[in-house]
Amino acid sequence: MIKTNYFAIMLVGLLLVATSCGTAEDSAKVVEQPQESVADESNNSIGKIILSDKGCAVKLILEDDNACYFPVNLDEKFKVDGAYLQFQKYPSRAPLPSGCESCRAIQLENVVRLKR
Repeated sequence: MIKTNYFAIMLVGLLLVATSCGTAEDSAKVVEQPQESVADESNNSIGKIILSDKGCAVKLILEDDNACYFPVNLDEKFKVDGAYLQFQKYPSRAPLPSGCESCRAIQLENVVRLKR
């Protein structure tokens, strides 16, 4: 009787493992599907870099709406006071440094310095 119960428990456990592996494989296939690129021309923006010794050290002021942004991942070579940049911006949840509370944090991609 004990051997029968042990065999039944092993059989049920083996069936659970076999079915859970199949389910995980199916869900992994869904996750591994390539994502479409979210970058498009409509997300291009142009802004001016403003450097400051007090408050927010680096600000990016957009040309079209004068909004203030703190570029989280801006490369050092683009941190030039008065430089105009073309870029694609995406919201960031990075914390703002002290003195930048009036700006919003953003991440930049495809940054190009414009000659102006």
